[in-house]
Amino acid sequence: MKILLCLATLMISITPSFAEEQKASATWITDGAINKERNTIQTIVQMDIDDTWHTYWVNPGESGLAPSLEAKLPDGWKIGELRFPVPKSFSTGGLLGFGYEGKVNMPIDLIPPTDFQGDLPPIHGTLSWLTCNDDSCVPGKEELTLSKGSHAEIIKTSYDSLPKPLKNAKLSVAQIDDNILITLELPDKPEINPSEFEILPATPDIIAPSAKPVFAKDPNKQNTWSATAPKNEYLSEPPTELSILLKNGSKPSFTASTAPGK
Repeated sequence: MKILLCLATLMISITPSFAEEQKASATWITDGAINKERNTIQTIVQMDIDDTWHTYWVNPGESGLAPSLEAKLPDGWKIGELRFPVPKSFSTGGLLGFGYEGKVNMPIDLIPPTDFQGDLPPIHGTLSWLTCNDDSCVPGKEELTLSKGSHAEIIKTSYDSLPKPLKNAKLSVAQIDDNILITLELPDKPEINPSEFEILPATPDIIAPSAKPVFAKDPNKQNTWSATAPKNEYLSEPPTELSILLKNGSKPSFTASTAPGK
């Protein structure tokens, strides 16, 4: 895969002082409020990326790696998955990718024990990432401590801006020769017109990163849309699962998945 070639080149260029040359920094914040219905504490991992550099989405595209958080939790505590806002598309050294520039806020739910009361215990984690520009890629890593403060507004904004799952959507995926067929079924009176949205594959290595599929209404089936895109060159078997992001400029974005609950 091209990602392996990219990382191989990267490893050759790393020096012992690479940690001092990281092209991003990170913090981890919360206001400590507990959502009693879900028994979760909302937190945000914030990244501040240097000018001309970028980091990556859950599907990085033709090269790159998405940020990951390895948390160190007290007994009885759990943590959800790092969640990613809507990415940008860009080209790095001729390789197409998806990710972020400048500042990015990545929500992640903290799950306390059911009988938790009082102050937050110390919560630590290690955030790892890859930043790239047109000339090179630099890995990054930072030891984070969850900081409690007056962050309610930025936390709400970050969670509210995440793509929302399409209600009662049924997504299916199939391979036809060298193409991937995506079919989306929505209930009566759907909340969006899928034809107005760009499709970004959240699942890596299924659709070619350069593809720009768009849904078209199926004239023979009610509330059904389909799209076709070239398969990813690294796809070795017909896909059985796919998650997609539906993006339309500054309008709200949506997600759909072949796996219920994702």
